This record gives sequence, structure tokens and C-alpha cells, in this order.
Amino acid sequence: MRALFIPAPLALLLAITPAAAQGKKPKPPSTAQLKSELKKVVAERDELKARLSVAEGLQADLASAQKARDLAKSDAKEARTELDSLKATLRENQAGFEPLLKDLKAAKAAKAECDSQRERLKLELETLQARLGPPEEGALVAGGDQITPARAINLNRVTPRLEGWTKPRGVVVVNVLVDQNGEVVGSRLLQGLPGDGEKLRDAEIACVEAAKKLVFDPARTAEGTKVKVWQGVGFWLE
Repeated sequence: MRALFIPAPLALLLAITPAAAQGKKPKPPSTAQLKSELKKVVAERDELKARLSVAEGLQADLASAQKARDLAKSDAKEARTELDSLKATLRENQAGFEPLLKDLKAAKAAKAECDSQRERLKLELETLQARLGPPEEGALVAGGDQITPARAINLNRVTPRLEGWTKPRGVVVVNVLVDQNGEVVGSRLLQGLPGDGEKLRDAEIACVEAAKKLVFDPARTAEGTKVKVWQGVGFWLE
């Protein structure tokens, strides 16, 4: 008689058959029954494997999600720290800017006041000039829209005498009084070179003296009258 291998579930099934309960010898299962039971067991095994694979995938996804969560927490903490630092810097800058903004507003207000005063003085001057009538030839007048400035004729040929000049480049502006004949009858320093030192002061004096040698086409009024004016002249030193 050939021995048969019976799976555990099938053996239990046979153990509770009526034949076993009555003490009768059980009838051996057929090959078809064994194959069917084997197929069920294999199907259960495959299903368990599939479930186990799904569970392992879920565990891997969970671990990845936890790692991403930890990274997100770390990034959020760094971003929060950087935001706090930026807020503190902004508060410090605002505290430092407030005095500057205050000074800027004050400067703008002062400029507006100066502009207003200049316009007022201009109107007063025009009113006064209208009362006095057009200036006579040789009269000292202030520059304005109605006055054609004096024009230097020999500016390119007049050079200040500078000995051993080694200082940086710069511009010296001299205010000259030009009469109705185009001659310089007075000169004074209007803008010197930045810095201190004997060489710089000597250069400025040389420019004031050189300005006296200039010859101008005199200033004129709108009517063509030649008048006397104060006018700035610049000397470029290099």
C-alpha cells in the first residue's frame, strides 16, 4: 500500500468526518481532492506573500515619510531662525534710518523754504528793477534771465603759475567782477581745492591772480546795454 502525504488542514478535515467519529476507517482522499487542497494552500501562501510584500512596502513608505517629515522640520526650524534674524536686522535698520529720514525731511523742508524765499526775492528784484527802469551802461547788476552773461575770450590762453604741482586733479572756481568793457576789475576765491596745505593754498592764489588776466565779452541786458556783473570762472588743475 502506497503512503500519501496529507496537508495539515486536510488532515484536520478528515479527523472530524463522521467515519472517524464512528471509528470507521476513513476513505483515502482522491488525487483530485489532494490537488484541489494543494491548490488552495498554494493560493493562501501566495496571498500571504502578497500581503507581506504590501506590508513591507508600506513600512518602507512610512520610513521614507518619517525621514521627509524630519527633514521638513529641520528646514522649517532653519527658516524660522533666519526669519527671526531678518526681522531683528530690519528693526535695527529701521531704528537707524529714522534719524536719517528725519534729517532728510528737515533738509527737504529747508530746501523748499529756500526755493520759496529765492522766488520771493526774485519777484521783489524784478519789481524793483521795473520801478527803476532798465539799468544804465556800467551799472552793477545781478545775473538773471534778462542778463546775458559775460563770456571769457582768452580763457584757454590763461594758465595759473604752479611750481612743483603734484597734487590730485581738481577745479578752482574764482568769482570775477567784469565791467562794461569786459575787463576784470575784481577777483576772489569762490571754491577751492579739498584738503589743507601750503601747496593747495598757493594754487588757489595763483588761480585768483590768473583770473585778473582774463578778457570778456561784457554782459548785456535784454536791451543790449553793457553792464557790470560778478561771474564764476573755473580753472582745471592737473
